[in-house]
Amino acid sequence: MVKQFVTYFYRHIRERHVPETWSMYDVSFPKLSDRYFKQGPWPSVDAVSSLVDHDHVFCLLYRELYYRHLYSRTTPTLEDRTASCDTYEQLFRIAREAPVNMVLPSGWLWDMVDEFCAQYHSFHWARGRAPAGSGGGVGLRPGGADDRLARAPASLWAHDATLAALNANVERSGVVAELMRDGGKARRRGIGPGGGAAVLAAASRRSVSIPRTTL
Repeated sequence: MVKQFVTYFYRHIRERHVPETWSMYDVSFPKLSDRYFKQGPWPSVDAVSSLVDHDHVFCLLYRELYYRHLYSRTTPTLEDRTASCDTYEQLFRIAREAPVNMVLPSGWLWDMVDEFCAQYHSFHWARGRAPAGSGGGVGLRPGGADDRLARAPASLWAHDATLAALNANVERSGVVAELMRDGGKARRRGIGPGGGAAVLAAASRRSVSIPRTTL
């Protein structure tokens, strides 16, 4: 089941089949999650990377879904929060700076940025609940707070870095110039969430493209 999903998902993304990619993301992934992974995470990226030729960018996209699902079904650990933050940083950097080769549905990209912001808030909310003086705690407390969050590196979900990433995405998208030019009329006439979109914020009409690289 997982093997088939990952294989077809990878194929549709690689071949720029945007409607099919959207269907697998928006319909198939939630259905499989409810049926097989209702109480826990999907298989790790290491378990599926061989199915997709160890494609680095696809593995990042899979990790984005993996951690988003994990956040929705379980309480993420410090390691989960760190890995998810790193995943978004890499995806955003690739989308802004690397040569292009992929097109992703606008709805997925919008959800990606929305989840990025949600996980930022989740981290700081959970960190605020973690006792600062917890000496040597190594896991989740009964209330769900991770003792180690109070001692997490300052760079993890840092305010300035998070805001800078969002601003860089906006700048790369060209959405400000577009809104100034026509008040957003072109965007309102644009395609729906299953169509190709331009930036990780789904803010421009151009296609968001991501290169194919391997580990």
